[in-house]
Parts: sequence; C-alpha cells; structure tokens
Amino acid sequence: MRKNLTLKTIVMVILTILSLSFIVCSPDEDDNNNNNDNAGDKKYTLTLTYDKTMGSLTKNPDKTEYDKDETVTLTATANDGFEFVNWNDDTSLSDPTLSVTMDENKTVTAIFQAKAPETHTLTVTVNDETMGSVTKDPDKAEYDKDESVTLTATANDGFEFVNWNDDESLSDPTLSVTMDEDKTVTATFQAKAEEKPKSMRLYGNKDSQARCIKPTSDDGFVVVGTNIYR
Repeated sequence: MRKNLTLKTIVMVILTILSLSFIVCSPDEDDNNNNNDNAGDKKYTLTLTYDKTMGSLTKNPDKTEYDKDETVTLTATANDGFEFVNWNDDTSLSDPTLSVTMDENKTVTAIFQAKAPETHTLTVTVNDETMGSVTKDPDKAEYDKDESVTLTATANDGFEFVNWNDDESLSDPTLSVTMDEDKTVTATFQAKAEEKPKSMRLYGNKDSQARCIKPTSDDGFVVVGTNIYR
C-alpha cells in the first residue's frame, strides 16, 4: 500500500511539472504572434525633395505614412521654361512618372533643369551671285525662336532685284523674317533691260525736213512724222 502511494505521488509530480511547462510556454507563443502582427502594422515615410521654382511633384496616394509594401506613384511636372531630367540623379529613371514600393523609409529627389533655348537656322541664297547679294541683320548662325531678321537685297551694276522665293508679292528688296522654324530664303536678280528712247527727232539744215522716229519692238525704228524747216 505504501509502495502504491509513492508511485501515485511520483505520477502526480510529473503531471504537475508538465502542466507548469505548458503554462510557461503558452505566453511565449502569444508573444511571437503579437510580434508578427506588429510587423504587419509597420509604417514608413516618403520624403520628396525638388526645386519648386523649376517644377512640382504629386504622390498618389498622398499620405504622411504608408503601410509596408504599399505602392506610391510619383509624378513630376516641370514649370514653363524648365524640363524634368530624372529621379535621384539616376539617368535610367528619366520617366516623369515613378512607382515606389514602401518597404522602408525613403527619400526621392526629382531633378529639373532649365530648357535650352529653341533655335532655328536661316539659309539665304541668291539665284546668281554675280548679279547681287543679300545681307541679314542680325547676322548669326542660329536665331532664337520667334526672333526677327531683316534681309536686304542689293543688285550689282547692270542688274536689278526681282523678288524673294519667286513670289511676285515679295518684290521689296527688304524682307522681315520671323524665325519660328528653320527657313531658306532665295533672292532673285535679273539683268536690267536696255532703255530705248521713247522718240527721236532728227534735225537737218534750214531747207531740209526734220523727221520724228520711234523705236519698235524688233529694235528698229519707224517714222512717225515729218516737218519742213525753212
């Protein structure tokens, strides 16, 4: 009987120890679950930097904090006279729209720069350089967009200016050109026509006839009248 009691006591002690072990371990498992839950609730911040005089940024969604692995879309818009270059000085990120995954706190910088001025070229030609020449004011290799240039055609001796670009309405030797694109302008000159006298009167002596003649289209002359001088 005493032996059975001792065995029963040993069994009870073992069961008690096992129960205590289970109780002690259970809170640890709960703690681990809580830690995992807290990891899922982690929030991250997204900081944007850029020169506001050159452009602006928008983020979608626009929040102060983002959930882990949440996606944010950034859009860069340049102001007038400027252009977007890239993100974070990375030449491979030159698209003004950028997708960011929030797996940590992040800072993104948008790079803008001033646009290079738009320029155009003006090519001036002459149908025959022996007949005349053209000057341009100002005289430059390239002109800013919408800049005005004045062209002046000057004919050489024995020649005359005809028009610009074979356009009869542009017969003034001075032409103003607005440089809104690359342009080519041609000045046309021609030889002057020989002037013929409208009429010619030939005088003889006192008793002779004086005849009035006019030139004809075939380079001849025709008598149009006679007078007797005495």
